Amino acid sequence: MKRRKRLEITVETSLLTIRRSKCRNPVWCIECSSPVQQVTPEEAAVSASVSTRSVYQWVEAGQLHFNEMAGGALLICLNSLLRLTDKGESNHVAEQTIDLNNRD
Repeated sequence: MKRRKRLEITVETSLLTIRRSKCRNPVWCIECSSPVQQVTPEEAAVSASVSTRSVYQWVEAGQLHFNEMAGGALLICLNSLLRLTDKGESNHVAEQTIDLNNRD
């Protein structure tokens, strides 16, 4: 009997989609001088593949733009996050899908 060899190739990709509710409109970022989407520190940590603590450290170091809302809620400028993590190529991010494999 002939033995057959079988080769299996598995390709894994990761895609993170940030879905925003329609009630959260772009907010003016003073640092970017443009309207931007904003995310919570937890969403920012997931999209950057880091801990929430790292996101807060970036905010404290002035590396991320942010808005502090009434009640103490913190929202991170998605443009500054994408620039810091080398995931964004333009000054204004209109898309709400982030490809985690694209690090260009």
